[in-house]
Amino acid sequence: MARVLRAERVWVETFTGLRIDQFGRLLRAVWERGGEGCGWGRPWRLPLAERVLLMAVYYRTNLTTRQLAPLFGVSPATVCRGIQGLGPLLALEPTRTSQDAVERLWIVDGTLVPVRDRKVGAPSRNYRLSANVQVIMDAETRLVVATARPVPGNTADAKAWRDSGLAEYCEGVTVLGDGADGLPLVVGISAGNVHDSEGLKPVIASHQTQQDPYRGRYFKAQRLQADKAYDVPHLHRWL
Repeated sequence: MARVLRAERVWVETFTGLRIDQFGRLLRAVWERGGEGCGWGRPWRLPLAERVLLMAVYYRTNLTTRQLAPLFGVSPATVCRGIQGLGPLLALEPTRTSQDAVERLWIVDGTLVPVRDRKVGAPSRNYRLSANVQVIMDAETRLVVATARPVPGNTADAKAWRDSGLAEYCEGVTVLGDGADGLPLVVGISAGNVHDSEGLKPVIASHQTQQDPYRGRYFKAQRLQADKAYDVPHLHRWL
């Protein structure tokens, strides 16, 4: 069976999102942790570099073992053995963090995981059947802090977050989200001598007004709160 993906720059950067030097550091870390195995027994069908590429593609794209097998020219069983063998070696090492909750910054977002279980899966915008899993990660270490139980993939992130119970876990910690059901966040940067009122129009214009470019609905902000710096006649007329 001919291979499609190889550990080359074009495939690495396209399918993993990593630069070739970053992939090289990841490959070295796996090798130092014993990625080549004990040295005896039946040799691997794929070299270590391509097994690491397989793992990176597996985690990034959520492709199944049956889908990955023809891309690398191996059987689904070989893909499964590679995942089980290299998965623990790709885990990040624990990093020392501040114990003060005030200084912590966490990020929460929902990810769609393709599943076949119809009890938890539902059609979503990306997959035929998927589950929505809320994930909290540390902004400094990029390690996963907590995950919620999966809910149907067509559940909005805001509802999945409210029902997950993770809010109690985040008490006292600053948590950032994408504002799926709240106030969208837009940041504008300008020179220090520019009046605040001059920056309102670009910020409002850059606000996302469509949730999905194909199937989403258009919406417009119904209320704007601002301080007295924006209380000028031409902005009243523009709004």
